[in-house]
Amino acid sequence: MVAMVCNIALAFISDRLKIRSPFLLFGAVIGLLGWLLELLAIPHISPKTGLGAPGMRYAGMFCIAIGAFVQIPILVVWLGNNLRGRKARVVGLAVIIGGGQSGNFVAANVFITGQENRGFKAGFATGLGVTCLGIFAALALAVGLWCENKGLDRKRREEERIGEPMDAQLVPFRNTL
Repeated sequence: MVAMVCNIALAFISDRLKIRSPFLLFGAVIGLLGWLLELLAIPHISPKTGLGAPGMRYAGMFCIAIGAFVQIPILVVWLGNNLRGRKARVVGLAVIIGGGQSGNFVAANVFITGQENRGFKAGFATGLGVTCLGIFAALALAVGLWCENKGLDRKRREEERIGEPMDAQLVPFRNTL
């Protein structure tokens, strides 16, 4: 329920502000915090019982859930906003939604039952690594879109300066950051 409330609130705010990347990165940082909490709790887990640091583990799970539920819809909308043309939009959305399901395959193979009493270190480390990769990819996409918008602005100013009308297809389109 907490993840759902955060999801709806941040989606509403990002829609009002017409900007997606800061909210996506916010969700990723919350998820990163969750993975770190899970990894930091491992030394406090008893190898005999598999129990220990319940508050830290519980907080970590909340952060992971909030991060994931905030990122998924914002990423899909961000991609959909920035793809031009029907074909590109259909293929791009299919890839992002289908590719997102590969997380289930990864999770099923990194949370190994034999590590249960040792805190699932491999699984949580993999989650941390994938989240870091996602943050890097989101930053790279945001910078690329920002640079493309700057180039579009420069082209628009130059065409206005020389008096040529700008291509009608480019006038309304700007990348959503």
